[in-house]
Amino acid sequence: MTAASSSGILVTRMSENYIFYARKMADLRTFRAANRPLQSQVDDLLAFVKACEGKWQPRRSRDPLS
Repeated sequence: MTAASSSGILVTRMSENYIFYARKMADLRTFRAANRPLQSQVDDLLAFVKACEGKWQPRRSRDPLS
Protein backbone atom coordinates (compact mmCIF):
# COMPACT_ATOMS: atom_id res chain seq x y z
CA MET A 1 0.00 0.00 0.00
CA THR A 2 1.36 3.39 -0.92
CA ALA A 3 0.03 6.84 -0.27
CA ALA A 4 1.37 10.31 -0.93
CA SER A 5 2.01 12.48 2.09
CA SER A 6 1.41 16.25 2.14
CA SER A 7 5.08 16.80 1.23
CA GLY A 8 4.71 14.63 -1.87
CA ILE A 9 6.83 11.77 -0.49
CA LEU A 10 5.42 8.31 -1.05
CA VAL A 11 4.75 6.48 2.19
CA THR A 12 4.51 2.69 2.18
CA ARG A 13 2.53 0.85 4.82
CA MET A 14 3.22 -2.78 5.54
CA SER A 15 0.37 -5.23 5.70
CA GLU A 16 -0.56 -6.77 9.03
CA ASN A 17 0.48 -10.19 7.70
CA TYR A 18 3.97 -8.95 6.85
CA ILE A 19 4.37 -7.31 10.27
CA PHE A 20 3.20 -10.53 11.96
CA TYR A 21 5.62 -12.61 9.83
CA ALA A 22 8.56 -10.28 10.55
CA ARG A 23 7.86 -10.44 14.30
CA LYS A 24 7.58 -14.24 14.29
CA MET A 25 10.82 -14.63 12.32
CA ALA A 26 12.65 -12.31 14.74
CA ASP A 27 11.33 -14.39 17.65
CA LEU A 28 12.42 -17.59 15.92
CA ARG A 29 15.95 -16.26 15.27
CA THR A 30 16.23 -15.22 18.93
CA PHE A 31 15.03 -18.65 20.09
CA ARG A 32 17.46 -20.47 17.80
CA ALA A 33 20.39 -18.33 18.91
CA ALA A 34 19.59 -18.98 22.58
CA ASN A 35 19.12 -22.73 22.18
CA ARG A 36 22.26 -23.86 20.39
CA PRO A 37 24.20 -25.89 22.93
CA LEU A 38 25.87 -27.95 20.22
CA GLN A 39 27.04 -24.85 18.37
CA SER A 40 28.76 -23.50 21.48
CA GLN A 41 30.37 -26.90 22.05
CA VAL A 42 31.65 -26.95 18.47
CA ASP A 43 33.03 -23.42 18.91
CA ASP A 44 34.80 -24.44 22.14
CA LEU A 45 36.25 -27.55 20.49
CA LEU A 46 37.49 -25.58 17.49
CA ALA A 47 39.17 -23.03 19.76
CA PHE A 48 40.89 -25.88 21.64
CA VAL A 49 42.09 -27.50 18.40
CA LYS A 50 43.46 -24.17 17.16
CA ALA A 51 45.31 -23.67 20.45
CA CYS A 52 46.81 -27.18 20.20
CA GLU A 53 47.84 -26.64 16.59
CA GLY A 54 49.50 -23.40 17.61
CA LYS A 55 51.57 -25.21 20.21
CA TRP A 56 52.74 -27.89 17.77
CA GLN A 57 53.84 -25.57 14.97
CA PRO A 58 57.57 -24.88 14.79
CA ARG A 59 58.64 -21.76 16.69
CA ARG A 60 60.35 -20.20 13.68
CA SER A 61 57.28 -20.29 11.44
CA ARG A 62 53.83 -19.53 12.83
CA ASP A 63 52.49 -18.56 9.41
CA PRO A 64 50.91 -21.64 7.74
CA LEU A 65 51.50 -20.18 4.28
CA SER A 66 55.29 -19.80 4.61
